[in-house]
Amino acid sequence: MAYIKHILVLAKHDQAEAMRVAAGLAIYGLKVDLVFADYFVQDSKANRQQTEALELSEIEPLSLVDDPLLDHIETSAFIALLNRTITVLTL
Repeated sequence: MAYIKHILVLAKHDQAEAMRVAAGLAIYGLKVDLVFADYFVQDSKANRQQTEALELSEIEPLSLVDDPLLDHIETSAFIALLNRTITVLTL
């Protein structure tokens, strides 16, 4: 059984860059989760473009805040996600 690296991309400062990085890592066959923290996903041209890349990468982003556009991840589920993650990238 092959070991799959699990990476969490935490979007805090640059949402479009976090989405781009997550999609890029998924192309290499890594297990990637994307969680938005602090504020809602902004409606910008850059974010809309990166949303397409996430869809192609089959990444379903989550949010720590009650963003109406994303599924909410509870604190306990987020902690469990952190426990099975080998690398956390904060962008």
